[in-house]
Amino acid sequence: MKHSKKWRENYVKYARIHRSYAHRLMFMPCIRKCDVCGKKFVHYERPPKNDDDLTAYTSKHNVCYECAFWLTFIDNKPKELQVANGVAYKIFPFIEEPTLSMLLGGNGKKRFFVTKDRQVIKSNDVWVVGTIPQHFRDKLPDTGWFCNKSVYGRILRFNKMCKEVGCLDRYKCFRFRTDLELENGPYNTLPKDWKTGGEHCGFFVNTEGIENYVSPISTNEI
Repeated sequence: MKHSKKWRENYVKYARIHRSYAHRLMFMPCIRKCDVCGKKFVHYERPPKNDDDLTAYTSKHNVCYECAFWLTFIDNKPKELQVANGVAYKIFPFIEEPTLSMLLGGNGKKRFFVTKDRQVIKSNDVWVVGTIPQHFRDKLPDTGWFCNKSVYGRILRFNKMCKEVGCLDRYKCFRFRTDLELENGPYNTLPKDWKTGGEHCGFFVNTEGIENYVSPISTNEI
């Protein structure tokens, strides 16, 4: 039985409308609002797989998949975790002689990391977990910074803090105990033409070799 061209056009038109209507009916009941971040998300009702517990977590706690990931991550923090500039990393110990069969993070590039308590880490196996959402930053605060080889070597050889409140390089030195100046105020002011490193101190650790480092002292006000 042959149908007219007009009949076929109407059939296609109403079929599209029906599919669109059925699609909305299917997904509207699955749209939820996350109790943590407040964003709307589509929740898929399906049995959780063995390797995927996020679906069950979203159902139980009514959170979106992104929040579910970070909440479960916070509950099971890996010991290799480090956070720099709001990004979570897994930094594994340095492998002296990696083989071709090894899958190393960051393509096996050598990286150096210094923690806020002045511990240094050398690694050629660094994995990015992801950028931490702002509402989880308090639970996953920054633990340190990536640094260059010079900073790593200097701290590794001599890991002490400095109390020289009159040193003109103090605002650019990672060793300087900034709490002394924050409590008592500046001992002196820097000359306008001062060049970093002019003190020629053998223990000087230049913060310019530390990625995204911000001094707790605002030198603009000094």
